[in-house]
Amino acid sequence: MVKTMRNILLVALLPVGLFIVFMTISAGFGFHSVPILISQSMIPVEMGLTMACTMEVGLFDLSIGARVVLAATVGALLEQHLGIWGLVLGCLLGGLLGAGVLAALYRILRLPSLVLAIGVVLVYEIVASQIGGAAALMRISSASASYASYPYNVLITIAACFLFYIVLYKTKTGCLIKAVGNDEIMAAHMGVKPGRIKVLAYLISGVFSAITGLLLVSFSGLVSIQTGMSTLAMVFQPVIGVFIGLQLLRFVDNLPLLIFVGQITLTIIFNGFIALGLTDHIQRLVLGLFLIVVMAISANTNTRKGRFNPFKRSKVKADVEV
Repeated sequence: MVKTMRNILLVALLPVGLFIVFMTISAGFGFHSVPILISQSMIPVEMGLTMACTMEVGLFDLSIGARVVLAATVGALLEQHLGIWGLVLGCLLGGLLGAGVLAALYRILRLPSLVLAIGVVLVYEIVASQIGGAAALMRISSASASYASYPYNVLITIAACFLFYIVLYKTKTGCLIKAVGNDEIMAAHMGVKPGRIKVLAYLISGVFSAITGLLLVSFSGLVSIQTGMSTLAMVFQPVIGVFIGLQLLRFVDNLPLLIFVGQITLTIIFNGFIALGLTDHIQRLVLGLFLIVVMAISANTNTRKGRFNPFKRSKVKADVEV
């Protein structure tokens, strides 16, 4: 217990140390920035949890952004008729529908998850744009948005992290998900149906995408509906945070906590760059380089450890049920 607490404090030093560094070198960065940093981190944290659901089972899903926008769009549509309950119900329906269709296509078509996700992104973006209409924008009332705005978005995200922890670490389903993700063939030989577990992982990710959609539309009171695979850009920061979390697992075996720390760290870095006056192009350059470095380290480390590596060639047909 003492060692675990010491490791948690060690992990927490990463964002705290970066915060102190930027506070020292930038006059516009300080304790007054903390609420902004925390609030801006909540959506990426939720998206990271959504991605981790499928990554833990060996799938790499880039459709998260499109699914989140779809959930937010359906929620905003029902909010106009049913208020806050319509918003919650719509986000849940949109999230589960997006995940359910994706899971069904994966099971029927037996395509690699990465290839399937790219096709699904195009479809979901068009569906959301049709719901949003010509304005490509869906608004909700300020009263409804206030229920999932700061500081309630922080409480919702913490609750989602606890839910993720319980599902992944305290249930039979979570045990099977990790078993399939670590060694699919061995899990199949032990009687586990990898295909069914992967479908279940997709459905669980649908719940977290619904929560993300709720936070997204409540953050500014509207959701901007994008097409042309623009929602792929929403995935980059969350995926870096997840890979940071996977690297920190060597210190603490608590993935939702580490994803939270990873996303807070990234938000501090990007807001620190803004405080230093760096342009948007420089920030995107750093994000790209950071993505390459983190994924390279994660791919090599996790290959040696037998954990998930999105670039490995499976010993069975790609992402197909054994």
